[in-house]
Amino acid sequence: MAKHIFMTNDQVLVDRIRAGDSNALQYLYNKHFPVIKRFITLNSGDIEDAEDIYQETITDAYEKIMKPDFKLSSSMKTFLYSISRNKWLYKLRQRGTGGVSFEDVENYIEDLDLADDNFQNFDNEFLDYDVLLKEALDKMDETCRKLLQHFYYDRFSLDVIAQKLGYNNANTAKAKKNKCMNRAKEIGKKLLEKFEV
Repeated sequence: MAKHIFMTNDQVLVDRIRAGDSNALQYLYNKHFPVIKRFITLNSGDIEDAEDIYQETITDAYEKIMKPDFKLSSSMKTFLYSISRNKWLYKLRQRGTGGVSFEDVENYIEDLDLADDNFQNFDNEFLDYDVLLKEALDKMDETCRKLLQHFYYDRFSLDVIAQKLGYNNANTAKAKKNKCMNRAKEIGKKLLEKFEV
């Protein structure tokens, strides 16, 4: 079994990586993957994309960390997210895909930073919770999934959503969105109860 380490300070982590500590590098790899996975899978990517981008990110981060003049000017989580975001944006431009929502993910990172202060084993919990979120979406009908994705992730207006999904007008789309959100809350509540057991 791999040796477990818990870093309380990002600079300590940087120092241990520079010293050739393979456990520190593995810790870095495992700890922050959930953030990158969430960003990419919510923005036109899949798990394989997330793994590829994160592998490239860790390689780039390692090269930067090993430079003598490297100084970590943000949290490690933000540092890795910035590299991954730039790589994923470049990949999306190559594919001709858009719809990335930065604000949601940046707020999410702040939430994770707060969680790190309280939960030493948060990463394992998050992986389970992420599965439950996907499960909640899977339980919704296709129309609701598309509508909520268009509204919250693609940032389409209700008028545009009405056209895309064949509703009479924006008011109809709004009413449907509200019904879908109520359904999502019901499913989410049940799954959260399951998660907390």
